[in-house]
Amino acid sequence: MAIQNRLNITACQILVEIQVLNVNTPIIEDQDKVNPLGQIKATINQWINSYNGAVPPPKKSSIHALTPYCNKKLLIETNSAVTVVWMKDHCGEFLKSIFSHPVKILGRLYPVVARFMPIAFSTNDICACELENSAKIPAHSISHVTWIKNPLNRSPMQQYANVKIYCTSAEATNCLILATGQFRHLSSYLRIHKDIKEPNMCNRCQQYCHITTDCKEENPTCAKCMEDHFTSKCTSTATQCTPCGSNEHWTNSNECPEWKACKAAILNKSPKALSPYYITNK
Repeated sequence: MAIQNRLNITACQILVEIQVLNVNTPIIEDQDKVNPLGQIKATINQWINSYNGAVPPPKKSSIHALTPYCNKKLLIETNSAVTVVWMKDHCGEFLKSIFSHPVKILGRLYPVVARFMPIAFSTNDICACELENSAKIPAHSISHVTWIKNPLNRSPMQQYANVKIYCTSAEATNCLILATGQFRHLSSYLRIHKDIKEPNMCNRCQQYCHITTDCKEENPTCAKCMEDHFTSKCTSTATQCTPCGSNEHWTNSNECPEWKACKAAILNKSPKALSPYYITNK
């Protein structure tokens, strides 16, 4: 039931990107308004209610909420899936007039992690097309591919690395997951699994639920011995988990009760992650 509820919510959402040349340009221009997002929502709803074009909006269509993101994206939550379909076809020019910039409606992407990709692979459109052919999935099923680890940080003898593949449909993504280890690309059998978020760990204090840039601790904590130094400078032979204090596993181990609690919280917030595949309505 929780998964179906989440699917219903997702079906009522539109993600748009404000096309600004200067990354520092605010997408909400008038910061003096008491509730700028509320006023924008009211303006969109007024436009929907008074729309007199050839294809009218579905009855009782409305916008429930707007959520901005720092990378110039805006999540629009509507009251129904049919409203989303209509909005995608008709709202581009109107949103452009609101934000004074072109607006791109983004399709939903479905990421998977592919392990053992030869480093000869290039993350460009041509190689993405070749990967589609190897996996025997439809053309344009892959939006783009990125290396998970910066290629500049590879060891001299490294031959394989992990990539993240962003697909344009849940069906194509599930085909990749089902085909794990069964198709070759660049002479390697890729191991593919759904990209499931893991608990964030701070590399400074070795605690969960935040990253180093948000850490409030002044001194670092070693992930091996819990002393006040960086892990890379540790000379201790001890094994001790910083979050729970156990000497039976390393810091950030999936055996750690703190790790398990954080993982459970993530799954509770996003029950779709419980499935190894992307859930579809079909």
